[in-house]
Amino acid sequence: MSIVSGASWPKSRSNIFQHETTRVVVQVAVLVGLGIAAVLLHKALRAPLHLPGRQGLIWMALLAGGRAASPLPWAGTLTGLGAGLCAFGGFFDPLSGFIYSLSGVLADWVYTAWPLLRRHAWAFALACGLLHALKPLLRWGINAWYLPLQHGSLAGGLAYPLATHFLFGALGALGGLYLLRTLRRL
Repeated sequence: MSIVSGASWPKSRSNIFQHETTRVVVQVAVLVGLGIAAVLLHKALRAPLHLPGRQGLIWMALLAGGRAASPLPWAGTLTGLGAGLCAFGGFFDPLSGFIYSLSGVLADWVYTAWPLLRRHAWAFALACGLLHALKPLLRWGINAWYLPLQHGSLAGGLAYPLATHFLFGALGALGGLYLLRTLRRL
């Protein structure tokens, strides 16, 4: 059957799959880039302030913002893997790369396991504070079990680093979620 008017045939297939694939690839690149940016900012802003966990302001803001902004179920994992791979690349000790990656996986887990965290920014911020507080806890456990040396912030005990990591992680996540909400309103 031919078209008599001389017009071309209508398209027989949709470009929706190409657009969907492009959208997912861009989201993956942005999420991995957020993780890399967190580690590079951590390295650039390394100052001896003697406040353990202060880098959680940046890290948890980027992790929580990326996790909440993306519809991908593994958005936090991608951000954590980007940060972990960058940290493994010679910026920090190997345990830092593992901790970054683990916090991304756990952020996805808590975000999907408890719907309350998706509805209330304060609840997700508290969960992110707990995730960031895992860092000194893991370091303390590994140092106590495996290595006789104590990490710098843990030399004076565990309570202060746990409290500051929780506080900075929760404030960073709350800031990242607030920034995301502000950007969505614009």
